[in-house]
Amino acid sequence: PLIPTSKWSDIAINGEGFFQVQDSNGNIFYTRDGSFYVDLNGNMISYLGYQLLDSSESPIQLETDTYSNFVIQSNGEIYGVDADGNMSDTPLATIGLVNFRDPNGLIRVGNNLFREGANAGKDGPHQPGQNGVGYLMNYTIEGSNVDLAEELVNLIVYQANYNANTKTVSTAADMLNATVNIVR
Repeated sequence: PLIPTSKWSDIAINGEGFFQVQDSNGNIFYTRDGSFYVDLNGNMISYLGYQLLDSSESPIQLETDTYSNFVIQSNGEIYGVDADGNMSDTPLATIGLVNFRDPNGLIRVGNNLFREGANAGKDGPHQPGQNGVGYLMNYTIEGSNVDLAEELVNLIVYQANYNANTKTVSTAADMLNATVNIVR
């Protein structure tokens, strides 16, 4: 589900694709977690401190001295808005999205991050809305894709199966003991 927020830097992908983020060592990770903010240096960063990359795989840095607010278009272009409410004529940056031939080939590293696996087949980065990647929605984040009610029902089913299997093993052990006692 897409969840509305009050932050312009919260971004959801409506469709296919992943954001690229880079850690301080230069390692690139992929995520659909669009909870970003701008640090004191104007870098767009994830909550882990990883920099968001643009469509040319460079870290996004915004002009916070010139602009007091920013607007993200659905095609990933970021425009600055000055104190008088005037929007920049040209985009300051364009967020890049990547897609994968086989998203199951991504390697989960935790914290909503993935690394590219051998069979993932990276395609991009592309500007949002082009080459099969989705559009962006700011003031929105993507919610969890886990259905708690469904998982609770699955947990009850697994517990019942476990109990049944335990009883089967117990019964088999009792039968074996009875057979051994008959032989004696």
